[in-house]
Amino acid sequence: MNALLLVGAGCRQEPPGPEPDPPSLTAAIEADGYTVQLGEQRAADYGDCCSPGVSCLWNNPSTPYLVYGLPPGEGDTPELDADGWSRAFRLRADEVLILAGRTPPAAKYYSLRSYLQYRPDGDALVPILGSLGPSLNHAVVAERVGADAVWDAPFAVVTSFDAAAERRAVGWLTEAGWDPARVFVDRIPPALVRPGSDADADWFGVVARAAVFDDAAAGAAWLADPQGVVFRVTPT
Repeated sequence: MNALLLVGAGCRQEPPGPEPDPPSLTAAIEADGYTVQLGEQRAADYGDCCSPGVSCLWNNPSTPYLVYGLPPGEGDTPELDADGWSRAFRLRADEVLILAGRTPPAAKYYSLRSYLQYRPDGDALVPILGSLGPSLNHAVVAERVGADAVWDAPFAVVTSFDAAAERRAVGWLTEAGWDPARVFVDRIPPALVRPGSDADADWFGVVARAAVFDDAAAGAAWLADPQGVVFRVTPT
């Protein structure tokens, strides 16, 4: 799993290379009394989606999707990758997800958004696949950082249920050396979903998509290794 090395506060240099656990961000989170579990951002593999009985879900062959892969929580079993990462997961109302990564190389389109994947109905999980808000796309990023600074650049995203959690997460990132202009939020509207970890709780996923790379080889390399670490942050 590749990630970013987060430099000290006050530095604006580019992260120099991959690091499995950005230590300054983990330290900032744990110092406030939270537990960190590390996951990653990875391309979703639906190459066999035409096989009998297999659902393609979000698959778009011309523009592969990326998803968050998290260590499965207790009872989390849907959509486990071959190495045991969960692409669909439940979230407590007091939990936060933080993506520390990079935007892709130049492309015609890039976006990221949390989704309501499944809703329990008795003993069944009903596929919903519903977007939980407006797209966080390359145009939104460009409005903040400028069109010439969108691609192949530091990119952090905070997914949470409320503004207070967002502020804490942005504070941790800033303390770890992130430029606040490079930190974006992905708010899940609590009135529309069922947070929690019990049998009635919804299952979520976070989906990104990059389309039509200027340099196909560079795009393929990024899809193979997007260098994104996902922090699942839970109050201790």
